[in-house]
Amino acid sequence: MTSFPLYARMKSNVLTDDLTPDQKAGLVTDIQKLDEHGMELIAALIRAHQIETTIKRVDTSLPYNSMTDGDHMMFDLESLPIPLKHVISKFVKVHVTSMKESRVLAIARTP
Repeated sequence: MTSFPLYARMKSNVLTDDLTPDQKAGLVTDIQKLDEHGMELIAALIRAHQIETTIKRVDTSLPYNSMTDGDHMMFDLESLPIPLKHVISKFVKVHVTSMKESRVLAIARTP
C-alpha cells in the first residue's frame, strides 16, 4: 500500500466503468489548464498507482507507456487503468477548482 495521502483520498469510491468519451475529452481539456504543481501531482498519482498495483515496487521505468521530454511526463489516457483514470479525473476537478478559487482570492486582495 502506498503512503501517499492524496492518492489514498482520490482512490476512494472510484468507479469501475471507463470514463465516457465526453468525460475523457473534458479531462484532457482540464489537464491542459493545470499549473506545474498540478502536473507534478498527476505524475505522482500515476506512480503511486503503479506502486500499489504491481509486484515490482522498485520499478524505475515510466508506468503505463508514459514518456518524458526531460522535465515533463506525458501519458496516453487510454493506456491508463480505468481506476487510475477516475483517480486523475477526481484530482483534476479538485485542483482546477482550487486554482480558480486562488485566482479569485488574489484578485480580491489586489488594491
